Amino acid sequence: DTGRPVYLVKPMPGIEVKVRTGPAEASGLTPVQGVAASDPRPRQARAAQVGEELELLGYDLTPATIEPGQELMVDLYWRPQRAVAANLTSFVHVLLPDGAKIAQSDHAPGGVFYPTSLWQPGETLLDRHILSLPATASPGPYRLVAGLYELVDNGAAPPRPVGSVDLGELIVAGAAQH
Repeated sequence: DTGRPVYLVKPMPGIEVKVRTGPAEASGLTPVQGVAASDPRPRQARAAQVGEELELLGYDLTPATIEPGQELMVDLYWRPQRAVAANLTSFVHVLLPDGAKIAQSDHAPGGVFYPTSLWQPGETLLDRHILSLPATASPGPYRLVAGLYELVDNGAAPPRPVGSVDLGELIVAGAAQH
């Protein structure tokens, strides 16, 4: 807000949940160009409570219609309602009509540099997922689901679900390649 430049002095994977960065300079410094969710209004508004602490404001899909074998980018817009007690993992799943999973992306939004336990109430955070649709996927509608879970005992025990949201249909176009 001061107009003065801000730089990261080292790579900080995951920080893109909070800030948008430019390419690293020759000096090794990476410029911070602003907040990640500079327009906190997703193209697909959702306003769904996920667990006790977080609201999913909505999401953006790129591309809106996907071909078998292509990558799908899903940007989730999260807003903490209060402090988040744990470091959570977010996910996006592509499901067949019978509920079987054909593609997924799971990661800790914010990585180790800005995990969910550091998120501040009221801020809007951008959580990007990249999914690869199988080349054998049939054309037609699929379900897109997003949510959060907590890893227990560093993944040694089953994860504790926090909540999920059905984002609606994902349309797969074209003919499957065999």
